[in-house]
Formats: sequence, C-alpha cells, structure tokens
Amino acid sequence: MRERSSSIGVFEALPGRVASLLSREIQTGGFKPGHRLPTEQQLADRFGVSRNVVREAVAQLRADGVIEARQGVGAFVLAPEQRAAIRIDRDTLMDGDNMERLFELRCILEAEAAGRSGPMMDAMAHEAKVRADPNLRADRFVERWQQLSQDRDRLYRAGDMTGREKAGKEMAGMAKSLERDPQVESILRGRERELGLEMGMGRGRDLGHQLTHELGIGRDRGLSR
Repeated sequence: MRERSSSIGVFEALPGRVASLLSREIQTGGFKPGHRLPTEQQLADRFGVSRNVVREAVAQLRADGVIEARQGVGAFVLAPEQRAAIRIDRDTLMDGDNMERLFELRCILEAEAAGRSGPMMDAMAHEAKVRADPNLRADRFVERWQQLSQDRDRLYRAGDMTGREKAGKEMAGMAKSLERDPQVESILRGRERELGLEMGMGRGRDLGHQLTHELGIGRDRGLSR
C-alpha cells in the first residue's frame, strides 16, 4: 500500500486537490485505461482525507469524463478516446457576454448528436470566420443589438418587466464586451445610427459607455432607444 501523500495543500479545496492528483496519476500511467480505482477507504487512507472528500473528488473526475462509475463495482479509468466532457466554470455563466457563445455551442453539439455532421462543420467553420474578421463581428453585434432593442420595446408593451430587464442585461454585457474588442468598437463608430445613437453625440467617449448610458435613458423613459 502506498504511503499517504504529503502534497495535499491546507488552504486548497481538498476534493479538487485530490482530483488533480488522481488525474495526474492517470495521465502518467499510474492508473491505466480499464483499471479500477482503489476503494474510497483506500484512497482516503492514502491521501489522509475523509471518504466524503474522496467521493467528491471521484465525482469531479467522472464529470470531467476521465472515469466512469459502475454501480456496485467501482470507478474505472476511461481511455482517452472514450472521454467526452465539457467543463463550464460557474463564473462563465455570470458573464452575459458568454451566454450567446454557450447557446451557439449548444446548437453545434445538438447538431452533432443528431448526426448532422455536415451542418455542424459548416457552423464551426462560419464561427471561426466570424471570430477572425472584425467586420463580421461588427455585423453580428449590430444584428443582435437591434433584435434585443426590439425585444425590450415589445416586452415593455406586453408588461413583461422581468423579460425586458433580462434583455437589457444582455445588451449591457454586449456594450461592456467592446472594451475587449477595440477593432469592433472602431468599426461600430461609423454605425452608431444602426445602434440607436445619434451620430457624433458620443464623440470623445468610448462606445461601450455610451451604449450603456443610452440603455439607462431608455429604462427611465420606459422604452429602449
């Protein structure tokens, strides 16, 4: 039986640390594909942690697609070609700018699951093209901004303040995203009217803040600009 590991950090989240150590052993061949992991008690003794910590660590590895659990038998290491998992950090979901990308990813994955590999590859190629071309990114920004602006007005007229607020938050996230994409911001400077702004009114002011300011005005008036 191996000695207990002394590399568990006191200030680190124990399940995550144990999962990292086990994952490293799997990658280096300590646990080979098809092999069963030691029992919870054996791993707890080895790392000097509780069985609950081990259970959470194993759950993380299962969520990452590294192992599979077989009820009543144990946890087994998967071969690299068998692993298929996508981890989305909690912080990612808090960023409104990421929600559209996650939706696009979902559409691609659903297309793949349905066996539509041709359209899936086309969608991926188009997405790569858009990300590489600031003019196409600007087109996407304007199209989405106009759609959300129309949605806000429609939701306001329908009395759906919750839905309207949600649309406004996505627009605010889009405005903030321009801080990370100066190429698109520069292009959009010539398309302010399409974004509901008066040409030249925000001269000397970054476009993201100008759009955010206009969102506030629209909220005060009860209609988006």
